[in-house]
Amino acid sequence: MNDTTLTPGGQRRRGRHPGLTLTAALTVVAIMAASSAVAVAQDDEADAATDYAVLVRAELVTDDLDEAQLMHDAVASGAEEIGKAAGDFYHLAAVSTTLLGGTEGSFLGVDRWDAPDNIEAFYSNPAVAEALAALFASDPNVEVFERQPEWFSWGDMPDVSADDDFWVTVVRGTLAETDPDAAQAAHDLVAAGGQEPSMAAGDISHVVYTGVADPSEFLAFDVWESDENIEAVYGDPAFQSVFAPLFASPPSVVIYRSTDWHQW
Repeated sequence: MNDTTLTPGGQRRRGRHPGLTLTAALTVVAIMAASSAVAVAQDDEADAATDYAVLVRAELVTDDLDEAQLMHDAVASGAEEIGKAAGDFYHLAAVSTTLLGGTEGSFLGVDRWDAPDNIEAFYSNPAVAEALAALFASDPNVEVFERQPEWFSWGDMPDVSADDDFWVTVVRGTLAETDPDAAQAAHDLVAAGGQEPSMAAGDISHVVYTGVADPSEFLAFDVWESDENIEAVYGDPAFQSVFAPLFASPPSVVIYRSTDWHQW
């Protein structure tokens, strides 16, 4: 198993020390359990009607996905009760694919919260930071978004308790329109026009979020029941001609596949 150590310059490198990283992860779980009061302390006024997504993307510390699963599951299972008490009602774990020219095996975590109050406290907790450091080859990219149910969408986030395989397209970019109403109108025109052909190709959900700190930061999840038509849809020049102008610069489009890792 690869593990992560810090060089004197502060950069991470991968080593070959079986068991070391998993032991570290298990130790962090114990620390997190002991510090659960910190994560829960601000949870008095959660609003169950809201939905905030924490997007965690990173390279795993090991290329062996079986080993990575053991490490992830040790941390996730230890953190589940703490996270749920703080408002984290959903945890998805997926890995990237080679579709659309991507690289295989990068990590995607999506945690959905019913209120934003505890998010910063939870992820800034040193125990949580240590747990993430044990899983990843470098510091993860962690971003917070708010769901936009009024924007044109269909379906919902995938049911991680089901046994069905699924694929998730993650579109992340900065919208060309800085005015929220204009941005929504531009998105909705494209999404409404693309719903029927996308669903016919296997796109069962299109779910939209925007940045909490900056509403021009855009995040969309498209859930696919098969990977058969994904590249054909996103590679279609007609689709690209209406999709690209939504953004100030080309967005990131990455395809992830479902896992049987610990989720809720």
